[in-house]
Amino acid sequence: MKKSKFGISGIQLVGIFALIVVFACIRIFEDQLFYDPLKLFFKHEGKVLPQYDNFRLFTGIAFRYLLNGLVSVAILWVAFKDLQIVKLSALLYGVFFLLIAPALFIALKVDSPNLLLIFYLRRFLIHPLLILLFLPAFYYQKGTK
Repeated sequence: MKKSKFGISGIQLVGIFALIVVFACIRIFEDQLFYDPLKLFFKHEGKVLPQYDNFRLFTGIAFRYLLNGLVSVAILWVAFKDLQIVKLSALLYGVFFLLIAPALFIALKVDSPNLLLIFYLRRFLIHPLLILLFLPAFYYQKGTK
């Protein structure tokens, strides 16, 4: 099987593309899949946080983070076929969630919340940003071995 200059076969590229389509579907159907009253708040640059259900907001953000994390780890598996990379990535996704999710909910509960902090913590949790770091980092690591 012929590989590109990046060491990825055509089948792997198709698999990665298919998983990127899954990311797009998560984004397209976000309103149907996840409870997130903060989306409209930040879209319209509100000044006062809207009323929200803590449990539903947490489960919505956690579910979205889980879906994005699973798709991201799947991309890493398809790209590298390395169980150690998958394990490390899954561990890092878990650690980041355990650090950032509580920080978001603490930031939401303070008397005069920092809206910019809330915006970025929420954004980190709902968007698949870590794959943008992990993919090139693991590619570089593989290339230097």
